[in-house]
Amino acid sequence: MDQTNTQTPETPTNTHAHQPTNHLKLILLLILVAVLSSLGTYYVLQSKSQPQISTVPTLVPTQTLPSPIATADETANWKVFNDDKYQFSFKYPSEAVIIGNFDNYSNNKLIGKVVSMKGANLDLTMSLDLNFTDESILKTNEKVALGNSLWYIFFDDPKGNCPPGLGPCVRILQYQTKKNNKLVTFTFREVTKDDKIAQNIISSFKFSDQTGETANWKVFNHNDYSFKYPVDWIVNKLDYLNSTRLTNSNKTLTITVSEGQYPYGFSSSSTNLKIQYITVKVGGKSYQVKEITDDTGAFVDFKIDTVKKHHILYGTGYPASEKSSLSDYNNTKEIIFKILSTFKFLQ
Repeated sequence: MDQTNTQTPETPTNTHAHQPTNHLKLILLLILVAVLSSLGTYYVLQSKSQPQISTVPTLVPTQTLPSPIATADETANWKVFNDDKYQFSFKYPSEAVIIGNFDNYSNNKLIGKVVSMKGANLDLTMSLDLNFTDESILKTNEKVALGNSLWYIFFDDPKGNCPPGLGPCVRILQYQTKKNNKLVTFTFREVTKDDKIAQNIISSFKFSDQTGETANWKVFNHNDYSFKYPVDWIVNKLDYLNSTRLTNSNKTLTITVSEGQYPYGFSSSSTNLKIQYITVKVGGKSYQVKEITDDTGAFVDFKIDTVKKHHILYGTGYPASEKSSLSDYNNTKEIIFKILSTFKFLQ
């Protein structure tokens, strides 16, 4: 039997079956390119229309602080009056003229020296009393430390109200200081109480042997400071407040230096209690301090401008001893000022 070879015809492959899909992808790609191109164009146009922000940092000019201005010495070009006989000197304006310079006698006895000068708004008489014993001559309790001395100040402005027969009315400014048995008086006429020329003259006054006066003094060295003191004074170092106590030979006066305030006050039942402000110089700086006195004693306590805030207490009686003498204090005050002026703080 013949077998019939029946073949199943192959289904032809449609090579165009995916063409629509490829066309769609191409169209979408073109649309995407167009959108991106439009966005790019928009961004460029927008960036051109916006103000450009600089990225360069702004330079801030460096601030230059003014340099400290040195204080000029107003007496640098002044003349110096020097008296070798009585061993003192002071400066005065170069334009001033000396109109008097002579020894002063009373009943054929030498009592002192007189110097007068005028010019450059200056009318001055300086006198030296060699035998000063009467402290009542000192007309005022107002005092100030100028130069190396403590000065008593007297000022009188009559303002035209002078008693008959006393001559023309003039303002008087008087500075007085004492050393041993000597009294120095500077009298300025027709000036104000705070006259700068007068202050400069007074600040420049010194006895020629003043520097040598402390040459033989002892030197005390502390971890924080040093100072000079007379050979007959006694120094004690205390643990309390890391203090140093300096006592005079009579044991009536002390100077106490401490870290912080020493717990000692001043009490008095006297009706003659006086409080005044004086200027003292310590460690190269000037301090306005309160001085309290009564009939028997004196008390001064103030803080020093140091890192450890040292205090200085000086006066009569406790803590030195139970002794108390106002006359000792007044007679020793110049020495106290000289001791304080020698202080050198190390920190």
